[in-house]
Amino acid sequence: MVFVDIVGSGFSEAIKPHKNKDWWNTDSDAKIFSDFITAYINCYKRQSSPKYLYGESYSGIRTPIVADLLVKAGTSRYEPDPSGKPAIVLSGFTLQSPALDYNSGGNDLPTFGLTADYYGKGAARGIMSETDYANYLRDFTTKQYKPVVDDNSTPASDEFKITLGSITGVPLLKIESFLNSMKDDFVRFFFGTAFPFKALFGKTLYPYSSHVSFNDYDLRMSKGIELNYSINSYENAGFYGAIKPYLLEQFNYQNLDATQLYGTDVAFYSWTHNHNGDRGDTSVPDLVEALTLSPELRVMVVHGYHDDICTFFQSEIDLADGGALPLFANRISVKDYDGGHMSYTDTKSHIAMSLDLHDFYQGPKATASLTTPSAAVR
Repeated sequence: MVFVDIVGSGFSEAIKPHKNKDWWNTDSDAKIFSDFITAYINCYKRQSSPKYLYGESYSGIRTPIVADLLVKAGTSRYEPDPSGKPAIVLSGFTLQSPALDYNSGGNDLPTFGLTADYYGKGAARGIMSETDYANYLRDFTTKQYKPVVDDNSTPASDEFKITLGSITGVPLLKIESFLNSMKDDFVRFFFGTAFPFKALFGKTLYPYSSHVSFNDYDLRMSKGIELNYSINSYENAGFYGAIKPYLLEQFNYQNLDATQLYGTDVAFYSWTHNHNGDRGDTSVPDLVEALTLSPELRVMVVHGYHDDICTFFQSEIDLADGGALPLFANRISVKDYDGGHMSYTDTKSHIAMSLDLHDFYQGPKATASLTTPSAAVR
């Protein structure tokens, strides 16, 4: 396993006269990743080895672009394999909680429904399994919820309001204000459904608190008291505090620039989104092109049900709207688990995900039964 840091973070630094920020844009970033991978393969004579990419979160943008660059280059940049075996360009890639399209958003009701169910506040699930309930929420969102919130001329029936209340755990009296906020273009554009839901559900969960916080990376984590830190990044100080002595004492490694330990944060605020000249990056066309050019290439998309940073249903919609589904449904497997953005930190999900990844890496025969939820295809 080879872990690759973006330029300007971890062990990765630009070489003079370049500066780290020279690579903090979508296309240059993907290009240097593909160059590094090719150089590594040539250096360690791994031309004939099976190869898989694994990208998390923003790498939902990066990884399909890198995959497409590698597939289009083929073996043209490979040195001869000493073993004489045929070269393998790319076998597949996994997208963990991916952001696939910065132009899309708003399909997060299934996430909220499963979150309300986790807290014991939603009543809509009944005796359904979690998988069946997730499919029910996909179907309700597509056929009923989206038409109401997207079109001011579509009225919300009393039956619809009752169902929405039973899904979200928000009292019926407050459902009306929830729906009205969804009619506000400003709220929907900047907050999706997240802002009004969290405010109303938070009050339902902590009725006597005026300070409610949810961890957007895992909505199962919440507090009903005022905090002097962001619950979204509560662990950062611990990681940052641990990594510096670890690098110094265990690896005798000193960054030339001390701020490089925080490189990913710096890059986040300085990043230029410019893929193919579009400031609203999307990598679904690259994913489709890579699958088209490489018939053996396979993709696995994994999500946590309770992730409000990159929601599971939005990825499915992006793949469908971008033409990847149902066209490549037999080569794209979609897997959802309990947990948030880093669903592998949930012990039960970690085990299930490990088994699914094992099957994925074994090849097509082992993954022949993997299917994409039909409700994800519109």
